[in-house]
Amino acid sequence: MQFGLTEEQQMIVETTRAFVENELYPHEMEVERTGHLRMELIRELQAKAMAAGLYAANMPAEVGGAGLDTLSWLLYERELGRANYALHWTCVARPSNILLAGNAEQREQYLMPWNLPMLCPNCWRSAA
Repeated sequence: MQFGLTEEQQMIVETTRAFVENELYPHEMEVERTGHLRMELIRELQAKAMAAGLYAANMPAEVGGAGLDTLSWLLYERELGRANYALHWTCVARPSNILLAGNAEQREQYLMPWNLPMLCPNCWRSAA
């Protein structure tokens, strides 16, 4: 019986860990000190998260997510949890599963990674 991580799971851990260490950690002191996330920083980190393939890991592939199995998703979340909560929750989008109940137009507007108008994907507030 094999209890180790698969190659794909190891890649998910390494990619997410590198993102946390290289993109989130450098901003932790600012966020802790000010208690504020600048909108420019949010947008910058969201774009980097999408480019790294970290957007919507909790969503099925057919709606633009990563389609991860439960263990792979938990490994991803574990690595994100190493960073300041405000940074990883706000800047590495994890849309609410309720969006899966929406119609195609709603999914396009609120879920798809190329259309990320929200500050916090679970807050239903516009970042504009």
